[in-house]
Amino acid sequence: MASSPAQSSSSSGDTSDASQPASIAVVQTVNIRSHVPILLDLLDSNYSQWRCCFDSVPGKFGLDDIVKTPTPMAQRDAEWRQINCCIVNWLYTTVNKNVFDIIYKPCASAFTLWSDIEGLFRDHELQRAVYLEAEFRSLN
Repeated sequence: MASSPAQSSSSSGDTSDASQPASIAVVQTVNIRSHVPILLDLLDSNYSQWRCCFDSVPGKFGLDDIVKTPTPMAQRDAEWRQINCCIVNWLYTTVNKNVFDIIYKPCASAFTLWSDIEGLFRDHELQRAVYLEAEFRSLN
């Protein structure tokens, strides 16, 4: 995988506590449903719970950068592509069909899907808040 800050610092002799990302062999064996028992659903309003569970998984395996930062094409080596495919699979298998149908994109990166999911539900939360406020005002 392309050099990450953790790899760069350890190769320069720095003995900081930066951890290495999990190997592809480890990432491929993760049963995501044991870490994220919630299926994200538009109708269940469970984004906060899903995100809490899902958000911890990349952190556990040192993969936050792949999910939360766009990776330049030059750094997308074979190991990155394999890990990215695993995370994309994690995302797709932890969402309900109604969400999948909205976010599915062939060949999308984990970062792209994560951003799309976040955007979908942040926008949905805002719309819901506006609706609830209007409903509350109509009670007066």
